[in-house]
Amino acid sequence: MLLSKNSKITIPFYFDKSNDVSTMNVGDEYFVCGYIVKKIGNVNASSNNQLMPYDCNEGSIVSTTKDSIGLFSTMKKFAESSSIYQAAIKTPSPSVANNNNNNEVKITLVNPIDAKKIKDLDNVQFTAMVKGEYQIKKIDLKNEIKKSKIKDTLKVPFTFSKNTGIGPIQIGDFFFGCITANDYSSAEHSECEKRFIQHFDKSNDLPVAH
Repeated sequence: MLLSKNSKITIPFYFDKSNDVSTMNVGDEYFVCGYIVKKIGNVNASSNNQLMPYDCNEGSIVSTTKDSIGLFSTMKKFAESSSIYQAAIKTPSPSVANNNNNNEVKITLVNPIDAKKIKDLDNVQFTAMVKGEYQIKKIDLKNEIKKSKIKDTLKVPFTFSKNTGIGPIQIGDFFFGCITANDYSSAEHSECEKRFIQHFDKSNDLPVAH
């Protein structure tokens, strides 16, 4: 599909307002990402020696009936990803050297434990996304804290296959993580943060709440 400069595509997504962990609340954070998987104009899709053009944007729920967010207006995140990738291949590290030898990418969501915030929470949902792939883990927060040797920090690990449906995960690729629970805070039920993939030989850590 070829688009003129001022063309817009509207793509609706529908989600249940409630699940077994949380109810959507005005102010909750969310992310939207789009990837260019085929050649459009002079922009090429991903190969083994370049990053796939993409754009991601974040917002907060304004209405539980209608919200919208724009993509591909500035491509700032893709520009930052490209800078990280180019720096990595110019000065190879073990992460880059292990690119072809490691078929997994590890992401760890790190959540500082605030007794005031978590005292009334039971089930909490953590979500991680990279290169269009996402995983969800629901945990019993109080039970995890009891089992953890580190009492002031909760770590939730995720493992992704490096090969995704739209191409391989590479150094510099954007990823994000979220924590969701009813009554997580008085204003919102979710909190999200984002970073760029820096390692293949160890986990990419992401604090999802401060």
